[in-house]
Amino acid sequence: MLINNLGILKLTNVFMKFLPLRWHGAFVGRGGSISCPIEIGKGTVISNGICVKGYGQVRIGKYCAIGADVKIITSNHDTALPTMNFVLQQKLLGKIQPSKQGCVKLGNDVWVGDNVVILPGVEIADGAVIGAGSIVTKCVGPYEVQAGVPARLVKLRLSKDLATKMQRLAWWNWDEKRMINNKNFFSGPINDISIDSVI
Repeated sequence: MLINNLGILKLTNVFMKFLPLRWHGAFVGRGGSISCPIEIGKGTVISNGICVKGYGQVRIGKYCAIGADVKIITSNHDTALPTMNFVLQQKLLGKIQPSKQGCVKLGNDVWVGDNVVILPGVEIADGAVIGAGSIVTKCVGPYEVQAGVPARLVKLRLSKDLATKMQRLAWWNWDEKRMINNKNFFSGPINDISIDSVI
């Protein structure tokens, strides 16, 4: 699902006040707000109350699980200017001058807990987990578990070797028939044997 038209974004936000959004294999819960271009991969489920704002883009991969009341921010106010107020900047200068702005990217199979804040320019790689209530200020590597304010590495979900194998396997690009045919892979823990059984 890709939404990058301002008119469609406004219409989508009106719709999401009352009802969840199902579109192109993705699900976005009700009560959210999206005000910048966003791409959401197939199979991704976003809980109620998502807030996506700023002047950069957001790309969310396939089969992600995003908790309630998550905020994704793609730009900040410029503290070097006399005023940081965007409304006044627009009125005086005819344009808004955000400072840092950057695309926020979430890989595939990422789990983001409730009440997480993700700041501009952050990339969260495939298979990563972000603990509830965290503020993500820096990029997160593949299959890392991060939590806290600011978010820090808590542990690795997988060894570097297994993480590399999982990224090569890229099961999120399989069609549903192949997923069903490999349901044993999805029912047990990730290890060399389970990965080798489907390669």
